[in-house]
Amino acid sequence: MAFPNIGFLCRTPLIVFLVAISLVASVPAWAGHTRSERMRFQRSIVDKRSELHRHYKKIPRKKTKYIIVHTSEAGLRSTLNSVVRGKRVRKGCTCGGHAHYVIARNGRTYRTLDKGCIADHAGTSMWKGETDISKVSLAIELVGYHYTSVTKQQYPSIGILIDSLCGVYGLNDRAVLTHSQIAYGKPNRWVRAYHRGRKKCAKNFDRSKAALGPTWPYDPDVRAGRLKADRKLAAIFCAPRKNEALLIGSNTITPSNTAWSIAGEDYDDPATLYRLPNGRVIPGDEIENRVGWNRLPEETVVLLNQ
Repeated sequence: MAFPNIGFLCRTPLIVFLVAISLVASVPAWAGHTRSERMRFQRSIVDKRSELHRHYKKIPRKKTKYIIVHTSEAGLRSTLNSVVRGKRVRKGCTCGGHAHYVIARNGRTYRTLDKGCIADHAGTSMWKGETDISKVSLAIELVGYHYTSVTKQQYPSIGILIDSLCGVYGLNDRAVLTHSQIAYGKPNRWVRAYHRGRKKCAKNFDRSKAALGPTWPYDPDVRAGRLKADRKLAAIFCAPRKNEALLIGSNTITPSNTAWSIAGEDYDDPATLYRLPNGRVIPGDEIENRVGWNRLPEETVVLLNQ
């Protein structure tokens, strides 16, 4: 009588377990919601594409490698106006087309640009040595500020939106990054090298609340020596254990929380206002002459996109 291979049978549960784990690990991000849920969400999206600035040139995106999450640093009305119709910048005005989707504080989602077109959203950016990330990515704007909480209504909306987009483009969770992860800056008064930290945009985005897995455990451009790390951002994205307290920062100046830490490259923008402890409000482009950056008092509150 032939006896079964006992060793094989004993190993079978382990084999099944390992196979199951490998299958789960390979499941794409979009598999987290049912088809009916995604369809219901798609029907609820408010379409604002007809309001796009008539001079914005639509250019089809040749490749889609990433989904970039932003915080708009403004309220809903201002965000939609800027994203769709354009905004003032140092060199004049833009023609909109700055994001594909906007998610309001109450969770309502707006489609602002065809998902297959290039959105002008990432600016000076780099990931894995590749620059101009706008050309290979989709952009989602969460209405709000990086130093406040993303709302509990926004997380379900962005979660199912990311699921759907990952399904369309065959992306996984690691393709979802924040603007603060990909933006980089040139040397300035605070940082003397090319560096991360130009934008703090969406550093308060908690991936787990959007049903996303962990992000990259390291910054590939810092590891390769292309950029200098930003200490606070590295603690959020690259530390073995995420420091929850760093997700939501303060917009008040302290010895360790400078104008650069709060506003990044917009520290001296005229739309960035500084409310001094005595109540006086001064635009960012006037601080140097009226106060001096080194003499800006503690407890000054920084207000973005005003």
